[in-house]
Amino acid sequence: MTWPNGKQYSGSFRDKIQIGQGNRKWPDGSTLKANFVEGIAQGPGEMTYKDDSRYVGNFENDKPNGKGEMHWPDSSYYSGQFADGKPYGFGTKTFSNGSKYTGNF
Repeated sequence: MTWPNGKQYSGSFRDKIQIGQGNRKWPDGSTLKANFVEGIAQGPGEMTYKDDSRYVGNFENDKPNGKGEMHWPDSSYYSGQFADGKPYGFGTKTFSNGSKYTGNF
């Protein structure tokens, strides 16, 4: 299915609502593979953003929430807790030069 704004979805529907395992693709090239409940990404999934950064982990209300990892194109990454799509709580950020910070975000 393709929406007027160019966003695409392939996967299961019930009453025209995304449900179960599916894939979204935005016009900017971002993609999301996740489980959908009433049209909202919930549970484990993987999001690749237009800048090639990638999140793998738990989704809640269409955003990274809970345990996950974010990988950036410069080889840096964060592993830990997320809230509302951002690192939050305890985690480890590994920078592209190999140095690390472990603590609260």
